[in-house]
Amino acid sequence: MIGIKDMEEMPKGCCEFHKDTDMVLHCPLYNSCDKRTTIKVNFKPVNCPLVEIITCKDCKYNNENTCDLDGYGINDDYFCASGERKVN
Repeated sequence: MIGIKDMEEMPKGCCEFHKDTDMVLHCPLYNSCDKRTTIKVNFKPVNCPLVEIITCKDCKYNNENTCDLDGYGINDDYFCASGERKVN
């Protein structure tokens, strides 16, 4: 597994139009991804290789730095396969 440092949210598609800047931004894997099947803006192929990793600081199971799933203490940068983003 590889994480992309400082990538804060999952791209909505291979390319994404930002109305505030009138710019089209591309996914970090845009030029190298063999799963990219279309150039439609804001479209993410079903076989996209990117998956979201939820760290403990953003997980709904984080209860004052203790994991509600296993009861262990956690660090904000830890993550697990069971993590789910908390709803704000």
